[in-house]
Amino acid sequence: MNKGSKQILLFFLLLWNGFVVSANDTTTVLSAQRYLQLVMQHHPLIKQTDLVVKEATAKLLSAKGAFDPVADFSFENKTLDGNRYYQYLQPQLKAPLWYGIELKAELSDVRGSNTANELTYGNSVAVGVSLPLLSGLVMNKKMAVLKQAKNNIQLSKAEQQNTINTLLLDAIDAYWDWNVYYQEYFYNIKAKEVSYNRLQFTKRMFEVGERPAIDTVEAFAQYKLLEYETQKSYYNWVKSAIELSLFLWDENEQAVFIKDNITPLIYNTRYLLDSITLPSLNDLELLVLNHPKLNAFDIKLKNLEIERKLKFQNLLPTLNVNYNFINKSYNPFYNVGDNLLLNNYKIGVDFKMPLMFREARGEYKQAKIKIESTQIDKVVVQNELNVKVKTYYNDLVALKENLRLYNETFLAYETLLKGENTRFENGESSLFLINSRQNKVLETRLKMNELESKLMKYQMSVYLLAGQQPKN
Repeated sequence: MNKGSKQILLFFLLLWNGFVVSANDTTTVLSAQRYLQLVMQHHPLIKQTDLVVKEATAKLLSAKGAFDPVADFSFENKTLDGNRYYQYLQPQLKAPLWYGIELKAELSDVRGSNTANELTYGNSVAVGVSLPLLSGLVMNKKMAVLKQAKNNIQLSKAEQQNTINTLLLDAIDAYWDWNVYYQEYFYNIKAKEVSYNRLQFTKRMFEVGERPAIDTVEAFAQYKLLEYETQKSYYNWVKSAIELSLFLWDENEQAVFIKDNITPLIYNTRYLLDSITLPSLNDLELLVLNHPKLNAFDIKLKNLEIERKLKFQNLLPTLNVNYNFINKSYNPFYNVGDNLLLNNYKIGVDFKMPLMFREARGEYKQAKIKIESTQIDKVVVQNELNVKVKTYYNDLVALKENLRLYNETFLAYETLLKGENTRFENGESSLFLINSRQNKVLETRLKMNELESKLMKYQMSVYLLAGQQPKN
C-alpha cells in the first residue's frame, strides 16, 4: 500500500470517529473505514498494481544493461599437416558510455604462417574510442530506452494510484448502497412492529366495543403492506451485500461474502450534519491539477518528446569516427616516444546519408502528431475531471442542505405522529389518520436514509475524483 492510499484510509478513520454504532451481541458492525481497509489489504487488483510497478522497475534494470561493460574472448587456431596456418587469441573489453561513445581495450596474440595481413603479428594491445558526430550523438536508441524506462516507473505509479482510486470509488458506491438498503430494512421492521402492536390494540378495542370491525381490517391491511415492504427491503439488502462482497477478499485471495449478522453503521443525523464539513471548490480544482491521470499524460508526453528527439536524429547523416591506439606489446605505453598521434594507431570513418530522407521525415512528423494528439487528450480529460468534481461538489452542497430540511420535516412529522397516537388512544382520532401519519414518517425517514448515504458517498468520493488523498 502506498503513502497516498494510507492517508486516504487515515482520513476515513478520522471521519468516522464519534459516529454512533448500533449492534447487539450477535451483530458485527462493518464501518466504511474498516471495509476500505479490507479492500486495500487483500483485493487482488491492489496486488496487481504493485506488480505493474515492479515490472517497470525490472524494465529499467534491463534498459541499464545496454550500458554494461562487455568482456569478449575469442580463440581460433588452424593446423594442417604439421603446419600452423594461424592462431588468433583476442580478449577484449567494451564499455558503452552516454552520447553513443564506446571505449574499447583489446589484447591480441597472432601466430602462424598464413595470418591475415590486417592483423598485427605477435603480441599487441589496442585502446580506442568510437564516437558518433552527427546522428546518434545527442540522442540514440539506448539513451531513449533508458530515459523512457525511468519515466515509466513514475507512469506505473500514477496509473497504480488511478487504479486504486477507481477501485475505492466503486467500493464506496457499493458500501453506501448496502448501507441505505440495510437502513430501509431496519426502519421497515420498526414500522412493522408498531403496526402489529396497533393491530393487536385495535382488535382488543373491537372486542370491548370501542372500535368498529372495519378498523381491524384497516389495521390488518396496513400491517400486511409493511410486511411486504419489509420483505422487499430485506431482499434488496441481501442483493446489495452480494454486490458488496465483490470487493472483499482474504489473505489467501479467496472471495469473502457478507453474512446477515454483519451490518453497516447507523449514525445520528444531527451529528452527521454538524460533523460534515464541505471542501473548498478552489482546493478541489487545485488538487485536480495533480490528478494521477494528468500526471500520467505528462509522463507520456515526456516519453513522446524523447521519441521525437530520437526520430530527429534520423534526419541527420551518419558520421561515426573511431580511433585506436595500438602497440606491439601488452604494455600500451611501451616505447611510445613523441609520435603518439603520428604512429601506432588505427582510425576509421563511417559516413552514410539517404538522399531524400523520406522515411525519417515521415517518422518525425508522426512523432510530432502523437505529441499534439496526447496534449489534446490531456486537455479533454482535465476538463472532464473538473466538470465531474464541480458536479460532485454542487451535489454535495445540495445534499447537505436537503438533508437538513428533510431532518426538520421528519421531526415535524414525528411530532404529528406522536400527537395522533395520543388522540387515537383517547378515541379522538381515526385509524386512517394515524396510518397516514405513520406512512409519512416512514417515507420521510427512508428519504433521509437515501440523502445521508449519498452525502457520505459524495463526501468520501469527491477527493478521490480529484485524484488526491482527502484532507480532513
